[in-house]
Amino acid sequence: MGNLLKGFAALFSGINVIAGIFAGISAISSIGSGVAQQQAFNTEADALEEQGKLQQAEAEEEAIRTAKENKALRKKKALLYNFAGVTLAGSPMLVLQTQVTEDLKEETSIVNRGKAQNRLARKRADIARNKGRAAIVGGIGQGTGTLARLFA
Repeated sequence: MGNLLKGFAALFSGINVIAGIFAGISAISSIGSGVAQQQAFNTEADALEEQGKLQQAEAEEEAIRTAKENKALRKKKALLYNFAGVTLAGSPMLVLQTQVTEDLKEETSIVNRGKAQNRLARKRADIARNKGRAAIVGGIGQGTGTLARLFA
């Protein structure tokens, strides 16, 4: 009967070693998964920031093009007034000044839209980075929990 107990003890000791190995592998896997997720979220965040910068730059270029087009249109209107024999005083001048104000509002709006898109992209990037940090912390916590259950 003593040999039988020694056999069971050896068997359970071997099972504990195997369980420990699997727990270690599981812990490492959990941590590795968290690290991989963090890297993926950081890559996404970098892409979002780049996209925001591009959107802002495109909006600024669009505003410049719009300003040039608006200026050319105002010049054309002024020339048409002159060809028609209308002086640029009174109502015609008021129309052109109003047009300048409206054009500036449009150009400013385009630039502000680009800035807002860039801010939104940066906020989304911050969220992605936070998700990455949470993923790695979760992976470490899960791995630590696996090991703690083994030794409990």
